[in-house]
Amino acid sequence: MRQTWTNFLFNPGTFQWDAMAIGPDADDKYAIPPPPQVWYLPNLLVSWQSDLFGDGVYDFSLELFNAGGMPIPIASGNSLRLFVVNTPPVPVINDILYNGTPVCACAIVNQGADPSGFTFNLSVTDARGALNAFSLGGIFGVNQSTGTIYSDSYSSHMNEDGPERWTGVTNIIVPKVRFRAKQSCAYSFILSASSRSQNGYGLIFPNLDYHISLTILLSTGAGSITGCTTIEQSAGPTGSEPAGVSGGVPPAAASRKNVSLSRRS
Repeated sequence: MRQTWTNFLFNPGTFQWDAMAIGPDADDKYAIPPPPQVWYLPNLLVSWQSDLFGDGVYDFSLELFNAGGMPIPIASGNSLRLFVVNTPPVPVINDILYNGTPVCACAIVNQGADPSGFTFNLSVTDARGALNAFSLGGIFGVNQSTGTIYSDSYSSHMNEDGPERWTGVTNIIVPKVRFRAKQSCAYSFILSASSRSQNGYGLIFPNLDYHISLTILLSTGAGSITGCTTIEQSAGPTGSEPAGVSGGVPPAAASRKNVSLSRRS
C-alpha cells in the first residue's frame, strides 16, 4: 500500500500522547509495535486512506513476517473485500409548488385557506447506490423549525437497486398532505442527504444540503404568488397538482432559482 498514517504513543516521561508517523520500510513492511508500548489506538496496525482511490471494489490480504523477514504461514480465507464510494449523493429540490404552481426562489407567497399549501418536487440520487437517508424540513424566524416535512431511508429500500444498493429517488412529489406554514415569516427549506459510505470512524458524507428560500404570508382565499423576476402568478386551483412533473424542472421555474449545495462538517 505504501501509505503513512499517524498514531499516538504514550510518553511516560511527559504523560502526553506523542504523534508518530507510521509508514513502510524499504521492503514495504510495517513494523508491529513492541507489546510494552502504549498506543492511543492499540489495534491500529494498518490504515488505508481510501479517499485517495477511485470508486470500486478492492481486495486485501495480510502477510506476516518474523524478525528475520521470513513469511509466517497464516490461515486460509485471509482476505477482505471493500466497496469504496468516494462520490457523494446529490440532493436537489427541483421545485416548490403552491397549489400545484411552481414557486421561484425568494418569492412572496400569500398562503390561502386550507387546503391550500405546498408540495415539493425532490430528487436525491446516488450513482454508487450508497444512499443512506434524506429528509426535508424548514427553518424560519428565531431558531424555529417546521419539523420534518418528508423523509426516507435505506432501511425501507434495502437491495432495491442491487445487492446492498439504493440509488435514491427522482422527481417525487411530497408530502401527500400539503405543507402549510403556521405563521407569516421567511422560510428556508432544506433537503439533507447522507451516504452509507464510512471510513472506519464515521460517515464521510453525513450532511449534504440543498436550500431554497421564500416568504410565506398567511392569507385567505386561494392565495397568490408574487416577487418572481419575470412574472407574477395566481395560485392554481386548491385541488390541482402539476401535470408532467416527472419530466423535470419547468424551464421558467429553473431560470429563477437561487439555490446552493453544501456539505456540512
